[in-house]
Amino acid sequence: MWALTADADFLAQRGQGQVEQVFARAVNIALPARQQLLTLLCEEYDNAPNSCRLALTHFDDLFRHGDKVQFDDQGITVGQHLHIEMSRCRRWLSPTLQMTAVNFHLIAWLQWHDIIHQHLGENETLFNYRGDNPFYQALNKELHIKRRAVIQAVNEKQNIAAAVASMMG
Repeated sequence: MWALTADADFLAQRGQGQVEQVFARAVNIALPARQQLLTLLCEEYDNAPNSCRLALTHFDDLFRHGDKVQFDDQGITVGQHLHIEMSRCRRWLSPTLQMTAVNFHLIAWLQWHDIIHQHLGENETLFNYRGDNPFYQALNKELHIKRRAVIQAVNEKQNIAAAVASMMG
């Protein structure tokens, strides 16, 4: 099995983890020592930070929840049955976002505010994870704080760009 593209952080990974979640075309790997989540993707998907695209069209029956994952100089070993060769993997660079001041002011921020609240209902977040995984709990908390900052900036019509940039990372 060959890796096609991955970001620099993914390529630098060493150590152990385990398969956390398995989907038809994506697999999440938890690295508990770093409290980090990495993602393996099928070739048709776009890269993202902390992800690696593989030369596969689907992951049916290849990965199992709880499989041990080992990152080393030779690649990635998953359980007793899979090895992902990283030697030909190309480095993926996140595209630089280009938002001009003119385009930024064309965004209907108040309309987005209304749409988000319409979908929220009684919940405080669109990220509705409910469990004891510390990664997801921290992500949920951070999204909640950033969302409130964006809403406050929109309501006050001040520092909207800074609030949105902070939320996007």
